[in-house]
Amino acid sequence: MTSARRAVAIDPGTKNLGFAIFDPDGGRIVACGCSRSDGARPMDHGQAIHLATILPIESAHVESMRWRPRDARSQPNDLLDVQTVGLLAAHYSGAWRIETLEPQEWKRTLPKAIHHTRLVAALEPGETEILERAVDAAGANGKEVLDAVGIALYVSGRIDAAGRTMKK
Repeated sequence: MTSARRAVAIDPGTKNLGFAIFDPDGGRIVACGCSRSDGARPMDHGQAIHLATILPIESAHVESMRWRPRDARSQPNDLLDVQTVGLLAAHYSGAWRIETLEPQEWKRTLPKAIHHTRLVAALEPGETEILERAVDAAGANGKEVLDAVGIALYVSGRIDAAGRTMKK
């Protein structure tokens, strides 16, 4: 008999970090939320993720960013801070394996509004309730939760990079 496992998808941020805990085999979302921290304390984020599940976290899938020298908003130190928080939060969550993926890999350049609408459509009724509670609790930071759920659905093969539901 195989023991139950969990995976976590992380949309990192130094102050607000979105996460979605899911079954790595079927991709079912079992919990999601937004961890808030007044400073860049990745241990706080990791502990929030760890407390959201009673089962061991097998793998973490962390969104990574790339420095774009021609984009004035893309500051190397800021990106390094965010990436470090994401990876350390994954570590503190207890994940055995940590993988990174760039936004272009899991959501391309699709506008958030379209991508989020598509990923919500890919959810089952129980998952929709889990997401709605998490987004309500996150308030203005609900987009971080939605991105983490999008990463989880993409990693588990339930949606493609354009957020479209994959056929079973």
